[in-house]
Amino acid sequence: MATLVIMAAGGSTRFGRSKQLEPVAPDGATIPDITLRDAFACGCSSVVLVVRPEHRDLFVERTEADPRIKVVVQSDARGTGHAALLGMGSGAAPWVVVNGDDLYGDQAMKLACAQALRGAPQEHALVAFQLGRTLSPNGPVNRAMCTLSPDGSLSALHEVRGLVRGSDGTIRDVDGCAYDDVHLVSMNMWVIGGAAQHPLRTAYEVHEGGASRLTEFMLPAAMCTHIMATGERVRVIPSQSRWMGLTFPKDADLVRRHLSSPP
Repeated sequence: MATLVIMAAGGSTRFGRSKQLEPVAPDGATIPDITLRDAFACGCSSVVLVVRPEHRDLFVERTEADPRIKVVVQSDARGTGHAALLGMGSGAAPWVVVNGDDLYGDQAMKLACAQALRGAPQEHALVAFQLGRTLSPNGPVNRAMCTLSPDGSLSALHEVRGLVRGSDGTIRDVDGCAYDDVHLVSMNMWVIGGAAQHPLRTAYEVHEGGASRLTEFMLPAAMCTHIMATGERVRVIPSQSRWMGLTFPKDADLVRRHLSSPP
C-alpha cells in the first residue's frame, strides 16, 4: 500500500487563476485528476489532496464519488513542507508526494510508485528530471539543481533562478551561467518511507522550535536539512520523462496540445 499526497494549495500568482482547477485534458481533467489516475494505475491505494480553504468544496465535489480520495485543507499558507505533512497525516505510509500543478508523466509516476511499493521500507527517494525537459518556452523558470553523493544519493539542492533556453540552444540562468540539458533537477516528486518519526516531522519540529518558525516550511529545504542532520540516505531516481506544468498562462495551451496528441 502507498498513499499519493498532492499539494494543491498554491496561490497560482504568476498563472493568474487556480492552476490546480484548470481543465487541460480533452475530457476536462485537471492536472491533479491526471496525476491521481496515474498513481492508482501504478498501485497507489489512496490519494490525499491538500487544498486551499476556498477550493475545498470544489475538490470535494469532484472527488467524493471515490472513497480512496480524501481532501484536506491547508488553512494557513505555511509552505509545501507543511502541506506535505498535512497530507501524510491523512494517509498510510509510504507516501509519494507531488505538486498539484506539475504533470510528471506516467513513466515518472511508475518510478515513484515502484520505489514506494517495493523499495526498502525506511528509504526515501527523489524522482529527478533532466533540466532541458523542464523548461517553459513562455518565460524563465526557477529550478532546484541536484548535487549527488558518490553513491548516487542526494547531497544537496540549490535553487537557480531565471532559467531559459537561448536562441543558441544553451540554457542560462539570470546571471548568464550556462547549464547542461541533462543536469538533474527536483520538481518536488518525493517518496518518503514509513519511519515512525519520518524526516518531515523531525524537520518541522526543529523549524517550529527556532526563529525560522516565522518563515514558510518548504519541502526541499526540509528534506535537505534532514539529510545533513541525520546522514540518512535519499536515493535519486533519474526520470527520462518530459515534465510539463503551469507556470505562465500560455503553458496551459502547451499542456492541452501535449495531452491531445497521439501517444
